[in-house]
Order: sequence, then structure tokens, then C-alpha cells
Amino acid sequence: MSLPTKSTPSSGKGPTRRTVLRAGAGKMLLAAATPLLAACGFKPMYGGQRGGAVVSALAQVEVARIDDRIGQILRNALERRLERSGGGGKAAKQYVLTCEVAETIDELDLSKDSFASRADLTLTVQFVLTAQGKILLSGTTQGIVAYNILDQQYGTVASEKNSRERAAEQAAEDITRRLSSYFSRNVSGG
Repeated sequence: MSLPTKSTPSSGKGPTRRTVLRAGAGKMLLAAATPLLAACGFKPMYGGQRGGAVVSALAQVEVARIDDRIGQILRNALERRLERSGGGGKAAKQYVLTCEVAETIDELDLSKDSFASRADLTLTVQFVLTAQGKILLSGTTQGIVAYNILDQQYGTVASEKNSRERAAEQAAEDITRRLSSYFSRNVSGG
């Protein structure tokens, strides 16, 4: 007797042969991939011996004040990500992250009456990580978010505000990833 190849909604008799085979194939693939990842030099960024050093270094980054409301949103997003590592803001700050923010809005998707109905908000952030006045890392990142331009002005303002916050979150996530990558290469484990 063999298991059915498809389950029917009314059967409720447990997993089918196809489901069991898929689960087994996934486990075999994971088991086969693990030694390959170890052989290529893969090391988890946040785990193991070096991971503690990366998390600790992230908690030691002070985010300098950024002008304007969008700067405040970006700074708060960065601080949440950098201090989530357990430093809780109590770690001694050895690094300073400075950011300059520029925002552009491109109106797209013109309707028949020549009014835009869609816009792209691009948040460009130039960042520099320093320690004792020495530049350790610098770069530029962007957060790009689309939003609808509505007939009601309040709706458009709310949509634009939400897009601005999402773009700042994107930029903060990218900056945090770059800092993590830098610290994983340049900070000793311990």
C-alpha cells in the first residue's frame, strides 16, 4: 500500500508522500551544503567568536546629530540597530558615525490630465565612520521608496511621510550591514 500523492482537503490523514519527500530532500540539501560553506571560508558575522566582537563594536558606535526631521528619523533607526546588540547605550563609544542626508522626489506615472499619480522618494545618505579623528569607513547608500499621489492632499502628505520613514529604515539597515562587515574584517574576536 502506498501513500497518496495528493492530499484532499477532506482527508486530513497527515502528510502525503510528496510532502515527506520534499522535507527529506531539504534536509539532505542542508546536510550537503554545510561542509561546502565551511570549506569556502564562510563565517557567520554575528555568531561564534568573532560575532561577539562585531556586536560589541556596533554598540560602541555613536551616531552624530543629523539635521532636519529626516535626519532625526535616520539617527533613531541607526541607534536602534546599533544598540540592539545588548550595549543598551551603556557601552563606551569609541567610534563616531556622521551622516549627511539628501532627499529627492521624482513624480512619475502622469495621468491624462498631466498630473502625477505616483512618486519615488530617494534618500541619499553619505556616511563616515571615524575613530580618534581617523576615517575608518565611508560610503554612500540610498533608500528608494515609491508612494501614491492621491487626490486628497492629507492622504498624499501621510503617504509621503510614511515613505520617508521607510527610506530612512532602508538606509539605516544598509549602513548597519556595512558597519558589521567592516567590523567583522577589522576587529579581533574575543
